[in-house]
Amino acid sequence: MTDSIARLREAGVSVWLDDLSRERLTTGSLAALRDRGVSGVTTNPTIFAKAITDSDAYEGQLRDLELRQVATGQVLRELTAADVRQACDVLRPVHDATGGVDGRVSIEVDPRIAHDTQRTIAEARALWWLVDRPNMFVKIPAAKQGIPAIVRCVSWAIRGSTSIDTRPSTPPVASYTGRSTSHACRTSAAVSSRSIWSVAAWRNFRSWTWAS
Repeated sequence: MTDSIARLREAGVSVWLDDLSRERLTTGSLAALRDRGVSGVTTNPTIFAKAITDSDAYEGQLRDLELRQVATGQVLRELTAADVRQACDVLRPVHDATGGVDGRVSIEVDPRIAHDTQRTIAEARALWWLVDRPNMFVKIPAAKQGIPAIVRCVSWAIRGSTSIDTRPSTPPVASYTGRSTSHACRTSAAVSSRSIWSVAAWRNFRSWTWAS
């Protein structure tokens, strides 16, 4: 670990990388960062747009998807899900060693549908199934219509994250998530508080908050 990362970890801070690309995965860059103490990865559509347009590492998969005549929206899901799945595998040793506290990777629901609750829920479920890794997070924008989607996903034990604006008008995401956790534990024999994890990212500063 570098001295700065070591000091942060000694202070109880989980260091996450806000970046991901196919090149970072294939060159071993992410694995090297993991070995230096980075314990999580966040992604968003802007990060992936830059990764895909700036690299030829996706050409093989893009060619296969084109031959299969896959629709544009699904092409993007397949490309990003493949990267997140591999990143989850790279960080899985951290996840296992920390009992699931660290070693996680997030993938974001398309923010263009953030104001459509049902589409957000459907997209979150699709991403959860597509990546199919226990150490992934589905990131859902904390728009007013996104709150019910967050609640539903937590109640299904789909691990998730959200971006929270710190202004007073921000919906009470933490309160709703706590209620949905309690509801899930009461109504599903397959779900316990120990199987539900969530994280919230605040604008200008991030606080990783785990529900247990």
